Amino acid sequence: MSERLLTAEQGVLGSMLIDGEAIGPMLAAVRPEDFQRPENRNIFQAFRELYGQGKACDPILVNEYMGGSYRQYLADLMELTPTAANAEEYARVLRESSRLWRLRTIGDKLAQAEDLESCRKLADQAGLLLCDRSEVRKTDMKQGLKEFFLRHGGGQQKEFIRWGISWLDERLHIGGGDMVVIGGQASSGKTAFALQLAFHIARQKRVGVFSYETGNEKLIDRTVACQTLVSYEKVMTDKLEREDMQQIYEMRRELEEAYPAAEALTVAVIHRETGSPCETAGSLARGVPWEERERYRLRRKRLYICIIAVLAAVSLLTSAYALYMRATGGTAIIETIVYTNDPPPEPPEDGESRIQYHYN
Repeated sequence: MSERLLTAEQGVLGSMLIDGEAIGPMLAAVRPEDFQRPENRNIFQAFRELYGQGKACDPILVNEYMGGSYRQYLADLMELTPTAANAEEYARVLRESSRLWRLRTIGDKLAQAEDLESCRKLADQAGLLLCDRSEVRKTDMKQGLKEFFLRHGGGQQKEFIRWGISWLDERLHIGGGDMVVIGGQASSGKTAFALQLAFHIARQKRVGVFSYETGNEKLIDRTVACQTLVSYEKVMTDKLEREDMQQIYEMRRELEEAYPAAEALTVAVIHRETGSPCETAGSLARGVPWEERERYRLRRKRLYICIIAVLAAVSLLTSAYALYMRATGGTAIIETIVYTNDPPPEPPEDGESRIQYHYN
């Protein structure tokens, strides 16, 4: 056992013996298997059991709980620990030193392994040690508010992942460490959409794609169709034309560097722009950018609203005019076309509106 590991074990236990407020954080920061010396592991386990039962924990009570044979050793631990103020640093050193010691032990066993299966099990153990981050993290409101002001009081804007779709960037603020789940019905375009986002994010960051149901060939086919805007139906049915192959060939450099030539497009946008979710137009890749297409769509929507408003105003004016003429004894001849499935009413009397009915 290394001197660094032994010193860290003594520092953690000494801090718990000196300061009772350090017991909870230390129990959350380290685990019994981090202690390689049996006496230290037993003392830590005693602290853990007493604390879990809600009982007081001090050197005398811990010694009594362990049978009364650790009195001098507990006193030595308190003497070797200068202060409990560095308890968190002792815990960090203990975790790292213990993990390194166990990895070295696994390495020695690997050197003496006699078959591949034994090596595989030892390698799995080493992988768990390297990836283990299961320690409990806790905080209180005082520390939380301190960190809050440090995060938000400096005037620095937090960096979020950019998705390549303007309205999605404005509404979905995802940072490092966050988890995003894309849900939808079967064959609704989840994989294609995720690949589009992944390729756009790959412009600035490293991206890895893990698939449990889609093979490498299908992923590549989807990616090529997505980024070159060649019909995936043509790719899937092997009906690519010469122009399609030429377009893919011209974009091979961008694909190899994970830098797409076109921005990410949703299945709904492709369907709206081309009329078919499986047929894409080359103009989408080389034509109007996303923002301009969105502005055009909004302008078209406003135009439709204006037309409807004008028609409604004309209808109100004609109705008001007809009422005025009836009230003054005049004659108003207004022809209105109404599309209906209802049976025709009785014919109007002379001097009233004539309504022309068309039946579906």
